[in-house]
Amino acid sequence: MAGHLCLIKSVLNSLVIYFMYVFKMPKGVGRLLSSIQRRFLWCGCTKQRSFCKIQWRLVMREKKQGGLGVGSLISKNRALLLKWIWRLSSPGTSLWKMIISSMYNPAYENGIPIFYNQPSKIWKDIMSIVQTDVHHVFTNHCKFMVWNGSLTSFWLDNWIGDYPLKTAFARLYLLSSSKSALVADMGRWSNGIWLWSLQWRRPLFHFEQEQLSLLSSLLESKPMFCHKMDKKIWTLNSDGLFSVKSCSKMMDQLLYGGAKPFQSSVWIKLTPPKVQLFLWLLVQDKVTTRDFLFQHDYLTLQESRCAFCNKSLESLSHLFIHCHFTWNIWMKLLSNRGFCSVFSKSVDDMCCNPILDSPRFS
Repeated sequence: MAGHLCLIKSVLNSLVIYFMYVFKMPKGVGRLLSSIQRRFLWCGCTKQRSFCKIQWRLVMREKKQGGLGVGSLISKNRALLLKWIWRLSSPGTSLWKMIISSMYNPAYENGIPIFYNQPSKIWKDIMSIVQTDVHHVFTNHCKFMVWNGSLTSFWLDNWIGDYPLKTAFARLYLLSSSKSALVADMGRWSNGIWLWSLQWRRPLFHFEQEQLSLLSSLLESKPMFCHKMDKKIWTLNSDGLFSVKSCSKMMDQLLYGGAKPFQSSVWIKLTPPKVQLFLWLLVQDKVTTRDFLFQHDYLTLQESRCAFCNKSLESLSHLFIHCHFTWNIWMKLLSNRGFCSVFSKSVDDMCCNPILDSPRFS
């Protein structure tokens, strides 16, 4: 099973990477590819139906969330397409960007392009990605570091505070006479000091003046630099650059998250992968014991008794802890390592036991 998992991550997840980088994957194709991965993981064959011990949604989760880190191909496809949006809205003079800009003349709102002309089929599929829940993932983690304000929209981009000023001060945005202006257009330099100068369509009412005072205090807390260009940053990476890996992980966490974190004793460093997979199945209570086969109608009640003591059902906790034969092995092992302790009552507690992480035990 460990070899199957390695091939899924290195081969099956990479075969369609070039298609996913350009084209939007239909949901039916995504389900079919997930089915192929699922069958190959559990039985090593893509055509034969297999018995899946654990839901595929759990397998796709990150290891810290109780999964195997396989990831979703749908999430990876969306992240690859979002990279085109990131690159298009980033400063640069690439040939393809100049062609797209001359054809569609897009406007940008918080890093997302808005096409006023009818886009091509490829760009239509790319833009359909940001019309789903992916929009919040992208906008929440796309920030603008403003220095001279020449590349950042004052109202539309998320450059100060937690939200764009269009959202945080919606009333003032409606009254502004320059809704699409850059930050550099909303003030001027005077003797090396930046002075804000906001223009309105009409005089502000009293309650609008209160909002303006909040906005002014927020703006005054932001320093400006005359000779330094603005920069767009991706908050999920320490270097500020967009990465498909971090974006797809975030979408997987939103779609398949919620599991309790695994302890360090489950994913032990320098441990053979097949041992790590066995520990993972052990904590999930999905090891193929006789009790497990009995619950799925493969064995009778009489056949599901423990092979060592023939007294109780061969459940997970009985086989690895409570059986008299197993208990003697654990006690002898602990005494040889110089430990004197009451052992865990369940397999879950056993994997969290600090004794097992001790160098003396190893």
